[in-house]
Amino acid sequence: MFLEIPELYDCIAVPTFFEKYYVLILCGGFFVVGALVVLLYHAYTRYKESRKPCWDVALNKIARLSLAFGASQSLLKLFYADLTRILKWYCHKRYNLVFVDKTDDELLESLKLFDCDAESLDKLQGVVHLAVQIKFAKEVVSVDQAESDKQVIINFIKSSIPTET
Repeated sequence: MFLEIPELYDCIAVPTFFEKYYVLILCGGFFVVGALVVLLYHAYTRYKESRKPCWDVALNKIARLSLAFGASQSLLKLFYADLTRILKWYCHKRYNLVFVDKTDDELLESLKLFDCDAESLDKLQGVVHLAVQIKFAKEVVSVDQAESDKQVIINFIKSSIPTET
């Protein structure tokens, strides 16, 4: 019922050099093609994401951040790190300044130069300072506080969306 390896090679014309390595070469070819498909898909999704407005991308990234009930402090630390990373990315794309290498205080100082709402900047300053305390001083915060801080960032992004004229 099953063909022996020599019988299989009789059906397929394979040069003698490749007889031992035919299956290996075939698997390697499939692997290379699969890797190319994955890379092309990744490049396509990044291209598609770059065509969206930065506020939509930032709001989608923040919406994907979630905290489970009773999250540990290490998860909250990661949550605040991601939240400030998304905020810096958004401000970089929105205001065309490099915020990735700056500290959170430098981010706030730079945002004061732009046309931002003073009330939302004050709330944002509180969130950023709390994030620094959580990331570096091991401040303890509740899940409810983290969700309200997430909402402050969302409100800041929504308030900084340019209006159509």
